[in-house]
Amino acid sequence: LQPIGSSDIQTISKQDASPVTVGDFASQAVALDTIHNTFANSDIYIAEEGSDALRNDEELLEKVWGAVNHVHKGDLNSQHDLLKAIDYGQGIDEEDQSAVTKRRVWTLDPIDGTKGFLRGREFGGQYCIALALIEDGEPVV
Repeated sequence: LQPIGSSDIQTISKQDASPVTVGDFASQAVALDTIHNTFANSDIYIAEEGSDALRNDEELLEKVWGAVNHVHKGDLNSQHDLLKAIDYGQGIDEEDQSAVTKRRVWTLDPIDGTKGFLRGREFGGQYCIALALIEDGEPVV
């Protein structure tokens, strides 16, 4: 998902003025879609991004959709599926709206090191995808 040069990376600013990229949205959608489909609805997910910016910006949504289709051949078959997967990270699951406390929580930072990601591969930009599973309050993964 990381472009070669920084000029190829589109960003928008969050409320706290920190940048969010197409890669953030795409990474979150792919990771949460994969985890959600592997573990069904038994877990809760906490991640950085929500889908509001994409729902309000068709051009940005198209870029994220293109990035996801470039790297992922899973269950994201429509833009609706993409938005739904991103929103899993906000604790939103269209199929399970129960308020039951779940004992397993996945936490995700889809691009930890956005400034490194923004430098691009050409300039040695480093970043990671930070993912953890917490069971009964204890980190497991």
